[in-house]
Amino acid sequence: MLGDFLGRRAVCNAEHSQSGYNVLLKMVAPLSREGRFFSAVMFSGSHRQSLRELQQENADIAAIDCVTYALLQRYQPQALAGLVRSAGARPRQGCR
Repeated sequence: MLGDFLGRRAVCNAEHSQSGYNVLLKMVAPLSREGRFFSAVMFSGSHRQSLRELQQENADIAAIDCVTYALLQRYQPQALAGLVRSAGARPRQGCR
């Protein structure tokens, strides 16, 4: 399923973000072609803003921290409206 995003646009938090950038890069690395997977990568500054970029169709995929996702799901479900969780890294403590 992750392979379906080959050539699509990614939105990430920041280059230094483990959960909002590095995890996504690690997941797509085996699927990349000639060192590239996404057609474009933009940086939003936060998980919440990455979700907004998805909802506004400015990007096709994002990596969202599991704690942020769970909190939004519980307290602001509208922040996830129209979005689909398509893949996930192995759960870590506190993310189940």
